[in-house]
Amino acid sequence: MQHTFILFTALLLSPLVTLHAADDAAPTKPNIIYMLVDDLGYGDLSCYPNHAGAGTPNIDRLAASGVRMMQAYASPVCSPTRTALLTGRFAERSGVYGNHDGGIPGLGPQRASFVPRLQQAGYRTAWFGKWHQGWDVANHPANNGFDITFGFLGGMHDYFSPCVGDHHIGGPYAPHAYVFAGFRPVTHMDYLTDELTRRAIAFIGQQPSGPFFIYLAYSAPHSPMQAPDESIRKHLKSGVDPKEAVRRAMIEVLDTNVGRLMAALNKNGLEKKTLVIFQSDNGAESERHNGGLRGTKMTPWEGGLRVPLIASWPGTIPAGRTSQAMCALPDMAATFLHLAGADAASAACDGVDLLPFFTGQRAGNAHHDLVWALTPVGPPGTKPTPDNVELLAIRQGPWKLVRDTKRKIEALYNLTDDLAESKDLSADQPQQKTKMLAYAADYLKTCPPSCGRLAIRDTRETGDIKAMEELRAHCQELLDDEGAAKPAKPQTGRSTNQQ
Repeated sequence: MQHTFILFTALLLSPLVTLHAADDAAPTKPNIIYMLVDDLGYGDLSCYPNHAGAGTPNIDRLAASGVRMMQAYASPVCSPTRTALLTGRFAERSGVYGNHDGGIPGLGPQRASFVPRLQQAGYRTAWFGKWHQGWDVANHPANNGFDITFGFLGGMHDYFSPCVGDHHIGGPYAPHAYVFAGFRPVTHMDYLTDELTRRAIAFIGQQPSGPFFIYLAYSAPHSPMQAPDESIRKHLKSGVDPKEAVRRAMIEVLDTNVGRLMAALNKNGLEKKTLVIFQSDNGAESERHNGGLRGTKMTPWEGGLRVPLIASWPGTIPAGRTSQAMCALPDMAATFLHLAGADAASAACDGVDLLPFFTGQRAGNAHHDLVWALTPVGPPGTKPTPDNVELLAIRQGPWKLVRDTKRKIEALYNLTDDLAESKDLSADQPQQKTKMLAYAADYLKTCPPSCGRLAIRDTRETGDIKAMEELRAHCQELLDDEGAAKPAKPQTGRSTNQQ
């Protein structure tokens, strides 16, 4: 049986795509900017179907200049997505089945990043934002291929204070978690989304001749729910509840910063020399933000797995395209390595070069088969099997099988006819179901056990309720005060510790 994963070296045998189809001045090795946002749903962008929320004009313009991928998949939880991105391997193949595995032992000695290969190919590299791949020195981005680093190492962080956040993998939201510039804690920063963009723009302006790679990992709109007061006030006036007003304000600020970044590229004459990709790490925490898809982040339904993915490279990727090609996170590493002409002779990569799918030179799917296995039920060391993971999802062509062992759900869907995953076809298609479970079992035989310890997490329900009450009270103050906007408060609207 042929599995989804392949050796990247096999890609070297495939026909190469012309990298400068409409611009002879475009470099053989383009600049690459990869934006990974956090908890943005399929329906959060006004350029995607069934949009519900604030408009996103700058991201919409980015989409109009290139291609929207309509079947892009990530893990339904933060850390495994980042593992798959940075290693170029499906998260299960690194022993990562949840956030606890992603942080322990983390990226570094036990699983390698693809980014050093870009350095070897002549790229200057930078990371700005969220890491969530371990917090020890060996795990630090600076020791995993990045020349310039700025951001936080845990799963979430305060947007106003540089020293308050989640310092481990979902542990206490604490006053000793820092935003770091290199290895040095930061003592002052702008609103975090603005700060990350400012740093990225400065990096772009400082580049000599030669290509660069930026991994811009925005934390918005992940909790804590915080935004500048003037933006919150604007959305409160539309009549939405406080939490939704803050979330829309966070996305509005994010959209503005995408516009700032693209303007900086244009100012520096780099728009046609740069591949820009915008993607979410998983679905949103509420179905109303997932574009009519069933489920949320942390679930195996499409609302947790299917994410917006936009790629723009004027002169190479035709403007205004949409693609139904099924693709996944390891494809990012494969695409970037291919563009860099990096030596992949010893790189075992599960991804497929997506550039031909972006340009339309290749039809069909990048993958026919995909498997997601999350959070082993047993203790560390338990061999993963379809029966020994809490959440299992399998895609084979149009077919999707979902298993949730805690809720005792096992269902089969045909997404071509039923994207909402509303009609279980298990009774009508028992052979298809058996075939898919067998495929998953074979795939998981290639995957190691959980690499981390199971984390016992305190949900801090009382603290979360208090945070939401503070958010409502602050929003009421904004509505009551129609005068000048107040300075943003570091304590504004901290929400649940969700990742």
